Amino acid sequence: MLEISEVSWSDAVVLLKSVTVMVTPSSRSSSPGKEMGAPTRRTSSDLTKRNAKKMILISCPFLPADAHLINFITPNGSIIAINTYVNTSFRRIKKIVSRRMDSQDPRDFLFTYKGDILNDNETPRSINMDSDSFIGIMPALLGKKPVIYLLSPTPLEASVKLSLAPQWDLSVIYPVVPIKARLNSNSNQEVTWRVKVLPNGDLKELTTGLDVTFLFWEAL
Repeated sequence: MLEISEVSWSDAVVLLKSVTVMVTPSSRSSSPGKEMGAPTRRTSSDLTKRNAKKMILISCPFLPADAHLINFITPNGSIIAINTYVNTSFRRIKKIVSRRMDSQDPRDFLFTYKGDILNDNETPRSINMDSDSFIGIMPALLGKKPVIYLLSPTPLEASVKLSLAPQWDLSVIYPVVPIKARLNSNSNQEVTWRVKVLPNGDLKELTTGLDVTFLFWEAL
């Protein structure tokens, strides 16, 4: 039996099939008909009964029986692991993930899986997602943002280097790879992706192992 803390309740509740409520009788209660201060003979059996915990089992039949572990890769490269049911919409999962990301607005980011952007109405079951899969988190494209597509009729490996003007700084990149820091105020900030290009337009970023359809960057 596992005790669920208040902090982890919001994440654990979607996995519960039943809840056991344990009630401990108050030690201050006195037996009916007994006068206060009157000597009472207690046996070991009486003490056991007095200290016994009442257990109540509450079933939750309305919850689905199957659940998945999903690993979310944040824009800074950290991993957020979430247990959820396969019929849970990604809209609801976004709300859970947002609480792990300092309550970031769920509308400000997207989920990507195998190079595709996931629809909020989809579920892990609807896209045939396996347990222990990885989902990328990337900023929502609220306007026209710079993305890089690579196309090749045959599979090949390529390096894509992005070099900014000295006045600019990278604010977001995806997939997340190391950024070459500028040496002084007149030098450029650079980032390099190593990718495998497939004929269907999909990319595999070799440093992170992520499957994507484009490379994303934003600068300020």
